[in-house]
Formats: sequence, structure tokens, C-alpha cells
Amino acid sequence: MIQRPSKVNRPDPNPFKFTGIAMDKKIVDVNELHVEDIPIVGGKGANLGELTNAGFPVPEAFVLTTAAYDYFIQNSNLMEKVAQELAGIDRNSDDSLAAASDKIRAMFEECDIPQDLKKDIVSKYRILIPKGKAGFVAVRSSATAEDLPDASFAGQQETYLNVRDEEDLFDKIRKCWSSLFTARAIAYREKQGFAHEDVKLAVVVQRMVNSEFSGIMFTVDPNSGAKQIVIEAGYGLGEAIVGGEVTPDTYVVDKQKMEILKKRISTQTWKYVRGEKGGVVKQDMPKDMVKSQKIPDDRIQEIAEIGRQIEIHYEKPMDMEWCVENDKAYIVQARPITATGNSATNESVGAAANSEDVVATGLGASPGLATGKVIIYDTSI
Repeated sequence: MIQRPSKVNRPDPNPFKFTGIAMDKKIVDVNELHVEDIPIVGGKGANLGELTNAGFPVPEAFVLTTAAYDYFIQNSNLMEKVAQELAGIDRNSDDSLAAASDKIRAMFEECDIPQDLKKDIVSKYRILIPKGKAGFVAVRSSATAEDLPDASFAGQQETYLNVRDEEDLFDKIRKCWSSLFTARAIAYREKQGFAHEDVKLAVVVQRMVNSEFSGIMFTVDPNSGAKQIVIEAGYGLGEAIVGGEVTPDTYVVDKQKMEILKKRISTQTWKYVRGEKGGVVKQDMPKDMVKSQKIPDDRIQEIAEIGRQIEIHYEKPMDMEWCVENDKAYIVQARPITATGNSATNESVGAAANSEDVVATGLGASPGLATGKVIIYDTSI
């Protein structure tokens, strides 16, 4: 029987207080962290710590802080080389951005992590996965400018799932650090006016939840701004939904009465699962599950209640990622919603508004209206 969570323990009426983590501390447990620690552990790490300390169901984790990133950079003498590559970029050329990104990322991944830091990483890793025990971790980037009120860097850096041993862990940590310099991340910082040296990266190492079901939750409708909880759900690991590779179920829940108002059931023919040697692989869904509702109504209400409590805790609308393993729901990410649509201005545009012909169907990717020139590409060339 799925139990709706009781009132979450929130001992401090003002939870957003600086916890005093030393700025030079290279590794911290997630339960040491609060939301005010973003300069040290990035948005993802700080919010996971905030949720953990508030009693929400978050998988165990530790975080390599920005001090660990700086330590790696200094020991590798990388910053001068990175600055040279960035100085030579033609900002109007995608090819130039991509070439610089490739060179910078290769520099990161060729450098070894200092031995003393490796030793500390292994010590924390063995708390999550004791030696001789089978287990996997997720290695997740957490940028210091990731979830700002006036800019969103979310999704620009990389995450690696089902990391299986120490050497794999070291490799994925370096890859996370280097993902601060993807072509997309470089271009976004240039456009937003953020100095490249001011945006640093922490890395979250978290016990991997082998999700049977997963999804996203918003505590307000991101397209209309309506004060309803919107839950998207799919089979398997959440990367398929977050990456837009599958269309999830969508459930709308009344935030006051916690009643399910609307359901949109999707077709899902495959899911991501853990590979035999780690990583993720695609697996076909049984035919009888392809068009089924992904999670039962009581699970929808349970997840919605967790989301409602998180919004109460933060005192603002939130965007979350959730998953279910062995009949237990977990929150693996939470961040404030930085933009929503407006139900008063959302409207149909063009001939389709007065036509029976369906031009396109699907879920809105982002609120708002836009116009532009249509360009037709001939894919047969």
C-alpha cells in the first residue's frame, strides 16, 4: 500500500541559512548542505542538501565542491591554456565554438586527478558502495550559476548514470568538469555576459536509483501559470523524459484538494535501463504496457503531495525530478521555476485555430508565443 507522506519535518522556519561550510573544503556529504551553499556546491548539490535536511526522500550522496574543481585546475595548470582557446574563438562561428570546446575538453580528460583528492573521493565512495558490494552511482554536474532567478544553466553540463567502479568514477568526474566548456555552455555564457572563470562546477556523486518509473513535476503549470501540480511520468530511467526522447504521461493535480483533474496517457514503446556493465541501454516495453497509465492514481497523489510540501518549504513554485525504485519514491533534483506562461495570453495562432486540420500535437516545450520565417530542408539531399 502506497502511503501519502505525512507533514514533512521542517524544524527551522527560516531554512535558507548559510551552514558555514569552509570555502576550501573539497568534499562534503550532502546532509551538510543547504540552499545557501550554491557558491560551493552549485545549484543541484545545494538543493539536494536542502531537501535532505528537510526530511524529503533523497538518495545518499556526496559532493566534490568548487574547491575540488579549483584544485584540479591549479594542479593541472589548465586555466591559462583554456583562456587562450577561449580568446581565439570566433563567436559568430559554430565550428569555431565546437573546435575550442573539443580542445578544452580533451585537456581536462588527459589530466589526472591529484592523488590526495583521489584518496578522499574513494573514501566517500566506499560509504555509498562498500568494497565487495555491487552497486552503482550517478555522477552529476552542479554549476554555481545553474539555477539563478534571471538565467538558467540547467542541462548544459553532463550527467553520467550507472557508474560502476573507482576508475570509471574518476573518468566521469573529469568529464563533468570538462562539460563546463561544451560549445553550448560557452556560447550561453558569452550571450548572458557571464565571465567563464566566474562559473565553476561542483560534482554530485549519488547512489544510483535503478528507476522503474520516473518523471518531472512542476508545482505550477509551466505553460499557463495555473496553480496546479503537473506530473509527467514514464517507464525506466528518467533520461528518456528529460532528454525529450519519449512522450510521458501527464497528470494534473488540484493543489488544494489533491484530486487528479486530468490525465493524458502516452504511448511508450521502450525505456532506458541499466546495462550489464553500467551505463544505460534501451529495452522494449511489453506490448500490454505500451499504452497503459504509467503509475497508479495513489502514486500520483503521493508524488504530488511531496511536491506540494517542497513548494511550501521553499515558499516558491518548484520544478523537480522524481523516480521510483522498489515501491519507494525519491526526489533526485529540485529547483525554482524561473519562467511560466500566462493563461490570459496563451492562445492559438494562425489558420489552425479555425481549422479542423491538426497541424501538430504534443506537449509544449516552453511557454509563450513566437513567429519567424519557415525554412524547409530537403532531407533527401
